[in-house]
Amino acid sequence: MAKHPKVMEKAQAKARQVFANVDEAESKKACKITGYDMPAQSKVTVNIWGIGREPINWTEPERFYPERFLDSSMDYKGIDFKFIPFGAGILFGMATVVLPLAQLLCFLDWIPPNGLRSADLVTSHIFCPS
Repeated sequence: MAKHPKVMEKAQAKARQVFANVDEAESKKACKITGYDMPAQSKVTVNIWGIGREPINWTEPERFYPERFLDSSMDYKGIDFKFIPFGAGILFGMATVVLPLAQLLCFLDWIPPNGLRSADLVTSHIFCPS
């Protein structure tokens, strides 16, 4: 972004438009989940381990028996919450990466360090795990 300030300005304008109505102090409303009263600002954790071993949903839930899925209509990509093999998965991963990057873009101006010009920045290096 620091190498392309015009692109950064356009992206910042879009990010600021999206974040304009976000109030971090906004409280969530109280609700009821499966008969339990949840007060405002409650934190709820989904017990994926417990769901995967629920005797109501599974015959011999502790037994490793992958064949149980052969004639099942259950699909890991669906919304059948008896089977959650990948947890929050890619949606949670995207949120944990994209949101902080968008916030950095929204609230910070990225400029070259130590008075360098944008054209002087080297962006040809690629860093990745070995």
